[in-house]
Amino acid sequence: MNEGSPGVKGFIPYRIINADSLYITVKNNLEQYLKSRNVLAGIGAKEKRTKSICAAMKYWYPKATFPQVYFVYGRLTSGGTVSGDGIIIGTEMLKDLDGITALITDELIHFQQDVKGITLCLNNRLLKAAQILSES
Repeated sequence: MNEGSPGVKGFIPYRIINADSLYITVKNNLEQYLKSRNVLAGIGAKEKRTKSICAAMKYWYPKATFPQVYFVYGRLTSGGTVSGDGIIIGTEMLKDLDGITALITDELIHFQQDVKGITLCLNNRLLKAAQILSES
């Protein structure tokens, strides 16, 4: 795990914990992990929609930054989160890709919230924008 992607490293502190913890969770929930094994097979089909959401975000919030999105396996504790390195999606929590653009949009908003100097008013506007973007 020490040589994992920035996404894996970002998921370790509060989600994966350590290799032994992940191993035990996978061993005890093997069927659920196996169901998610090929869930990302069609992820390329979601790229156009995700890019249009990013374009809308940039229009509404010109200071927006767009981090790397990492798909990692965790311990069934999180569908998604952010770190300083990007958006991290818990692949084992996905049953299909139907809501993936909404999940990425939600995490994209949280990534923007970590930017210093965002006021409560702007924060609330970003949350509303995420809701609108993910529903359209």
